[in-house]
Amino acid sequence: MIASFFLKSRALADGRKKVGIQFSFARGNQPQKMLDIAVFPQYWDKKKGRVSSEHLSNEDINRTLADYKHRIEIAITKYENKRFNEDAVISHVLKKSDVSSVSNYINTNIKADLPHQSTSQSYNDWWNGFRKTLGKRDKSFSLEDLMVQNLYVKYQNAGNKRIKDGEITTRTYRNYLNVCQKVLNHAFDNNYLYDEFKIPSKFSETKIFTKRDKGEDIEPFHVWQAVDKVNSIQQWQSVSLWLLSF
Repeated sequence: MIASFFLKSRALADGRKKVGIQFSFARGNQPQKMLDIAVFPQYWDKKKGRVSSEHLSNEDINRTLADYKHRIEIAITKYENKRFNEDAVISHVLKKSDVSSVSNYINTNIKADLPHQSTSQSYNDWWNGFRKTLGKRDKSFSLEDLMVQNLYVKYQNAGNKRIKDGEITTRTYRNYLNVCQKVLNHAFDNNYLYDEFKIPSKFSETKIFTKRDKGEDIEPFHVWQAVDKVNSIQQWQSVSLWLLSF
């Protein structure tokens, strides 16, 4: 697999030509993608993939091109190691994906696959809630960090405390945990992770149910008391909805 810069044959009105990248995966499979960069061809160094010092704003242009070169090198390595497929290579090089952290992965790769902006915001809210529960709100986590079981041991312990203190509900606890699995599944399905990782189901359970208005913890006997008082279908439905709220 090779990726190289080229100049579009047709010039713009001012004489500049758009810069593009050709991805060569195999004979007959060489997609070309145009960049938001235009240069004067007389100052273009095809071999080095940069403009000469005589070009206006050459430092900014070459800095941007250097960033693309860096992303190309990363993408080629991941492609050769079968961690990137062809689509992932192009997406990464064109800055449509960022796997440097879980937050960036959500805001690029996952966001691109979500139908609504509100859904993307939910992912961010859940992920930020997960980090906050751990007391690591400003810490940057990698995708590989989500594959360490001890992370969820710490999360469960911290989650129990927050639920007991009335800061979050058990449903919120699970939403925060589920976003980690969603990220892991997406990354594995799109070849950003070598191995599939399933968060053990035991971490979705908490030792605390929820807090009552009077500050009393909900215990199993509260559930049995409610069930014992049921005398109709409607009351069964009410108890069911009450239990689901946990």
